[in-house]
Amino acid sequence: MESEWSGSWSFITPPKQVLESPALVFPAIDSNNVGVNGYLQWNLVEGADVYNVELATSPDFKSLILKRNDITSPTLNYNNLEFNTKYYWHVKASNDIASSLWSEIWNFTTEPLTSVLDKKENTNVFISQDNNNNIIIYPAINKSSWLYIEIYNIIGIPL
Repeated sequence: MESEWSGSWSFITPPKQVLESPALVFPAIDSNNVGVNGYLQWNLVEGADVYNVELATSPDFKSLILKRNDITSPTLNYNNLEFNTKYYWHVKASNDIASSLWSEIWNFTTEPLTSVLDKKENTNVFISQDNNNNIIIYPAINKSSWLYIEIYNIIGIPL
C-alpha cells in the first residue's frame, strides 16, 4: 500500500567558506643575521580565528623546532634559536568551519655567535684586550676544573 507524497521542503546551505593563506611579513624571505630571540609576523586573514605556525630547520618541516596551533594574533615570539642556522617557517589560518592552505615557505638565517658573552651559560668568562691588542680570556673557574674554549670567526665558523 502506498501513501501520498509529503509536502515539499527546502533548505539553503551556507556557501563554503574559503580562507586566504596568510601573507608572511617578518622576518623577510632569505633574511640574514636575524636574532636568536625574536618574532614571526604575518598579515591578518579575514574570517580567521586562529593561526597554525611551524618553524623548522628543513624546508619539508620534518625537523620542527616550534609548532603552535592556537595563535590568535598575527605575531609569534620565539626564543633561544641556534646561532648561524637556517630556519624555515609558514602559517595557516583557521576558524570553526575552514582552514586555509599553508602560506608560502619563507626562510631566514640567524646571527652568528660573536663572543662567549652571547652564550648565557658562559657568564663566568671575561674577555679583555691589552695594550698590544692581545685578547685575554679570564675564566672564573676552580683551578682543578677544565675549560673548553671554541673560537669562531665573524660568520660563525670555528677557527
